[in-house]
Amino acid sequence: MRAWWPALTAAATAWPWEDVILPPKRPDAGGGVALIFAQGASIKTSQYVPIATALQGATAAPLWVAIPQCVDDACSLGLARAVERAMEALNVSGMPEGTPIYYGGHSLGGAMMPAYVKKYAADAPGMILMGSFLTEAYRTGVSAAGAPLYEFPVPTLTIGGELDGLCRLSRMAEAYENQVTAAYYGKRA
Repeated sequence: MRAWWPALTAAATAWPWEDVILPPKRPDAGGGVALIFAQGASIKTSQYVPIATALQGATAAPLWVAIPQCVDDACSLGLARAVERAMEALNVSGMPEGTPIYYGGHSLGGAMMPAYVKKYAADAPGMILMGSFLTEAYRTGVSAAGAPLYEFPVPTLTIGGELDGLCRLSRMAEAYENQVTAAYYGKRA
């Protein structure tokens, strides 16, 4: 262990994180699921509250939402610890033990979330990527017909529609083709 690691860990624990935790609007409705959503780079967690509350209002079951802040608002740093904080906060907020947890992310948060899910949450019921996609890292080969084969342990919904210049339309089209191909050939993606 590096000499600076304990000091960095202590500082990160004491940092005034701007995590967003939204208990369900109808917690007594029974059942329920949770969504842990990783922010895009330089986007404040509070900016996701309108879409999170809209999702809560649109679901029949109770929806717990956590949007943890990553180091310097960039989920390329410290995503695992941010998700850990979010889980702790959801539990403290009253989320029942055993609640299924979906994972998601936007932009850079969405680009980082698949690696987290594959390593720590491969049994998750699903993942939602907004303005991001499963990358070539999950490509496993090529079919006899020449189509790329992808494999990912969790069913993934990819949502694209922004013109921010970071996530090109061509990359979203490629990700769509890869996910449809993966689904056609029986691989989970």
